[in-house]
Amino acid sequence: MKNSKTHASIDALKNYVNVLSQGPSLFAANVYSSLCLVILMIFLSGIFVSCDEDNQETWEIEVEELKTAIAPYKEFDAAVAGGYDVDGTGYRTGMGHHYLKASLVDNAFEHEKPEVLLFVPDDNGEMEFVAVEYLVPIADLNNPQPAPDGFTGGEDVWEINTEFSMWTLHVWIEMENPEGLFSPMNPLIP
Repeated sequence: MKNSKTHASIDALKNYVNVLSQGPSLFAANVYSSLCLVILMIFLSGIFVSCDEDNQETWEIEVEELKTAIAPYKEFDAAVAGGYDVDGTGYRTGMGHHYLKASLVDNAFEHEKPEVLLFVPDDNGEMEFVAVEYLVPIADLNNPQPAPDGFTGGEDVWEINTEFSMWTLHVWIEMENPEGLFSPMNPLIP
C-alpha cells in the first residue's frame, strides 16, 4: 500500500516538473487559468447568495415575523386571554370565526399586529387557528382612502368590506390556501 502511494506521489511530482519544464509561460498560463476559474466560481456563488438575500428582504421575511409575533396566540384560549376576544362575524364559510382585538383597530398597518385571528372548529369542536386578518377603517365608503401600504411589494391585495366599512387583508399563515396566501376566502373551509 505504501508503495502505491509513493508511486502516485512520484507521478504527480513528474507531471508538475513536466509542466515547469515546458517553460514558465505555460506554467503561468495554467496558474492564471486556475485563478480565473476560482474567481469566476466565487463571483457566481456571490450572485446566488445575493439573490437569496434579496428574496429574504421582501414580504416573505415580514410574513415570518408575523408568524413569530402571533405564535403565542395560536391556541384559542391564549388568543382570547390576549385580547382577541370578540367574535366579530360568527362562522363564515371560507373563512371561519373572526376574533377581533379591538384595541389594535386603527388607521395603520403593522405586520406584526393583526387586528383579527381566524379560527375554525376542528372535527372535535376545538377551535383551530388558520389565518390572520388586518383591518383599516374607511371613513367614507363613497370616497374611500387608498388601500393601506401592506407587506413589502405587491403580493398582498386589500379588499373593501362594505359590511364593516374596512379595508381588509387576509393572510393564511397556518392553513394552506390553494387560492393563495393573501386570498380573502379559503375553499378548504366549508
